[in-house]
Amino acid sequence: MRTTGLNGSPKSLMILLPGGDDATYWLNFAFVSALYIFLSYRVFQLTVDLKDTLVPTETNILYRRSAIAFLVLIFFYLIGRSALALSALSTAAHSTPSLSEVMAADSPAAAYHLVSSATAVGNS
Repeated sequence: MRTTGLNGSPKSLMILLPGGDDATYWLNFAFVSALYIFLSYRVFQLTVDLKDTLVPTETNILYRRSAIAFLVLIFFYLIGRSALALSALSTAAHSTPSLSEVMAADSPAAAYHLVSSATAVGNS
């Protein structure tokens, strides 16, 4: 069974030694297993080093860094919310038809269309 994609057969996805006989299969199995164990150990060591570097062992330093990260997160959230509010206000101010534009419309349907389209733009 030879499949492709992310759900492919593992024995046909990692072939380092081409060939179809039994000896090649077991040599390929040994090489791929050794490679897997080496990479797993290396990734483990990298995560340990990152943890030692980024997560302090003293609790007051950890609490201080967490509080600073929380304040920075709230700061950027408030900046984003105010930018969205200002954008919505400027869009609504530019797209709202004046009373003279509504009165100058050819028909009541045209006036309704002017007002409803301006409301839709302001609410989005």
